[in-house]
Amino acid sequence: MEQENRRVRLEQQAHSPLLEGRTVIQEVVQGSPAATILTTAQTRQADLIVLCSHGRTGLKRWALGSVAQKIARTGPVPVLVLNERAGAPFSTQISTRPIRVMVALDGSPLAEHALQPAIQVSTALSAPFPGVLHLVHILPLFLAFEYGQEDSVAKMRRKSMQKAQTYLAQLQKQVLANNPTISVTSTLAINQDIAGTLISIAETGEGEGLNEPAGTSDLIALTTRGCGGFERWIIGSIAVRILNSTRLPFLIVHPSSFPQADAFSPQEKR
Repeated sequence: MEQENRRVRLEQQAHSPLLEGRTVIQEVVQGSPAATILTTAQTRQADLIVLCSHGRTGLKRWALGSVAQKIARTGPVPVLVLNERAGAPFSTQISTRPIRVMVALDGSPLAEHALQPAIQVSTALSAPFPGVLHLVHILPLFLAFEYGQEDSVAKMRRKSMQKAQTYLAQLQKQVLANNPTISVTSTLAINQDIAGTLISIAETGEGEGLNEPAGTSDLIALTTRGCGGFERWIIGSIAVRILNSTRLPFLIVHPSSFPQADAFSPQEKR
């Protein structure tokens, strides 16, 4: 009976005005949620897995529980998590403005695997306008130094900032070279609170450690793991805090989903 009720609900959704003119495949399956979703995505050759808070399941169980973590860690394609509290995140009709996707980077090539799917999502949702990408690199450095601190520490901080600025400039140039129609901006922030700064930049365009406002974003994109401790961003407490605190859609990318993203890495040219 329950399975039949689910089929009826799927049938209703398939014929909703939102899906008019689109090809819809309906399928009710049984089994472990994470394993079944992953298997179905591979079988159907899906390009994206979308999870949303709804009904009794809720965002915490799907987005912060073992199901979404397993999918994000091993998923063959990017995973987009929507928040029910935010309502419809994008227009269901023709876009009236570009959709701005913020990509969080840590300076590693693996973190850059979020670039290509972020570009594709922004381009698809922004049509007929070109997509908009905002690159954000956060340095977990101290914002201030105590009196009498050695000058070498300050010099190290300036060196790190210069290196990060060069990295962002090179990456921005390469993204534009591969996607000449897309608009790309970037922000370098200094703050040990990575999660809080990412949320602030994405939602308000502001954040402690920013030289100037960055502009708000419509979606946050992150890679599931990478060098320099980036794995903790998604699987650890930082990701949990982002998903708990932000109402923005969250695009989670596994590196194996987009191996061609290595082409964006300026590290090979250094």
